[in-house]
Amino acid sequence: MYKVDLNSDLGESFGRYTIGNDDKIIPLISSANIACGFHASDPVVMTTAIEQTKAAGIQIGAHPGFPDLMGFGRRNLAVSPAEAKAYTLYQISALGGMCKAHNMRLQHVKPHGALYNMAAKDYELSKAICEAIKSYDPEIIVMGLSGSEMIRAAKDLGLKAASEVFADRAYEEDGTLVNRRKEGAVIKDENEAIARVIRMIKEQKVTTITGKDISIQVEMDDDIVVNHDSKWTVEALTNILENAVKYSPEHTTITVRTQELASSVLIEVEDEGMGIPAEELHKIYQRFYRGRKAKEQVKDGAGVGLYLARKIIEEQGGTIAAKRKAEKGMIFKVTLPLIIGE
Repeated sequence: MYKVDLNSDLGESFGRYTIGNDDKIIPLISSANIACGFHASDPVVMTTAIEQTKAAGIQIGAHPGFPDLMGFGRRNLAVSPAEAKAYTLYQISALGGMCKAHNMRLQHVKPHGALYNMAAKDYELSKAICEAIKSYDPEIIVMGLSGSEMIRAAKDLGLKAASEVFADRAYEEDGTLVNRRKEGAVIKDENEAIARVIRMIKEQKVTTITGKDISIQVEMDDDIVVNHDSKWTVEALTNILENAVKYSPEHTTITVRTQELASSVLIEVEDEGMGIPAEELHKIYQRFYRGRKAKEQVKDGAGVGLYLARKIIEEQGGTIAAKRKAEKGMIFKVTLPLIIGE
């Protein structure tokens, strides 16, 4: 038997403007994310949402966003980690105080819109948000996109984390959500959405907007801590992983492994793609280089992904090596020293 928390955003009206269908949604869900006044909502709307969810026996979560009423919190804002932490703490404190007045407590926090999407890829931003949550209540659950930096930051800070998937949103090949401005970003067919959710739950797979259907398995040792520039290390590893996804056929598996060695950590990315000809292996880290097979399979591409990955890794004292598998596919091996500068 599978147990699923069906979650939805609520309380996003503002003043005389009604947004959403809270009355119709509440009977269908088990938890709600209530807007906290920055991207939507106001004190009256927040109070009403709390009272409605309490009456329905629904768990309440805070839904903090950027201070962007005009853009509904969906526009990217350049904020520092300190600002993000303050914005988050301010909003969850407001909703949390109102919940307390109604003898309710916050179960979780889920960032909204652009803040959510930016944090999914930005560890430092995610960490700032999680620090705000922990300072308010370390028992609150952090809700984030499955496999995102938000989930990683929450676990690093010892917080409970809940990975979520979306029934009505399309996914990019790297597991992030397709920007709403792109065609096909929102799934509007009810039957398609239902089928996607069932498959996500049972098989832990999702078909991306490009039509690819690829499983990503993660096998790793527990409690490996590597002292590196997280932003650039993630950039390098993402480039390697995106290459694996881009050149792999449908219904194949990409495996990521980590292993702690004596003085370094080994990260392997293994795919079942077309592979790289032996005579081209020494060229793949050259800037703008793309092999003949790569050009035939994927027309668009700049040829800088592996060049940048190697540069970032080597500048941190690490190594990167590519090896052809006996039958098909590649294995990229990355090593990074456990402590920089020693």
